[in-house]
Amino acid sequence: MSDRSITATSPDGVRLSVHEWGNADGPPLLFVHGFSQSHRAFLKQAHGELAKDFRIIAFDLRGHGASDKPRDEAAYTDGRRWADDVAAVIQTCRLQRPFLIGWSMGGRVVSQYLDVHGDDRLAGLVFVGSRTVVTPDRSFLGPGAAMLAAMQVSDPRQSAIATEAFLRECFHPPPDPAEFAELLKDNLLTPPWARAGAQRWPGQFDAALSRVIVPTLVVHGTQDRIIQPAAAEYTAQIIAHATLAWIEGAGHMPFIERASEFDARLKAFARTVVD
Repeated sequence: MSDRSITATSPDGVRLSVHEWGNADGPPLLFVHGFSQSHRAFLKQAHGELAKDFRIIAFDLRGHGASDKPRDEAAYTDGRRWADDVAAVIQTCRLQRPFLIGWSMGGRVVSQYLDVHGDDRLAGLVFVGSRTVVTPDRSFLGPGAAMLAAMQVSDPRQSAIATEAFLRECFHPPPDPAEFAELLKDNLLTPPWARAGAQRWPGQFDAALSRVIVPTLVVHGTQDRIIQPAAAEYTAQIIAHATLAWIEGAGHMPFIERASEFDARLKAFARTVVD
């Protein structure tokens, strides 16, 4: 499947790198990646069985990958800007009732979108390894998240060491070395000011999530060391009609670690909505 690359521009002028694969006539799946990652986290979905039936879109968040990386702290701490980024991608790609899929920090981006724009233009929601509520006591963070602070320092060597350690904590069991090396290169594209700004972005989305009416799937790896499984249970409680799906033996990246199972669950969920 070919990779079609385009640019979406958010209302504040930030240019977002957007990529598209798969069946142009299929239901659209819009993937939103996590902290210090990029659209390339979803290449197994882009090049796998899902692409035969679905239109797959993923973009680099502001400050990440090939998207713009503004130095203004407000570009990251102003929650509406994250929401408007998603809206800009939906508009630029002319997506009609997409499924919005947020992984890790991407789940917060999706929650922010819901808070600002609601869910009336969506077909469904999927939260993957996400912590949709951010509390001062850092509830729901697992032991693998201990590297987050060190990833924000300005010293390149220290930041790189912390980034590699963090990425290793995302997997259970350890990943393929070549695959890990490619993901690490993408992670290192996020500068310290973007990481720090994203971590200072506040968020309390219980009210927005409680208003969700579209079908919702919450997916979580049972061995996730970045976001505790309790976070998935919390999200599923707020969205009363949500379906909670566990992927046994997977860590923080079940769409890579257990790609076939993840894709099958996602496809089955989407088909219940569109068929």
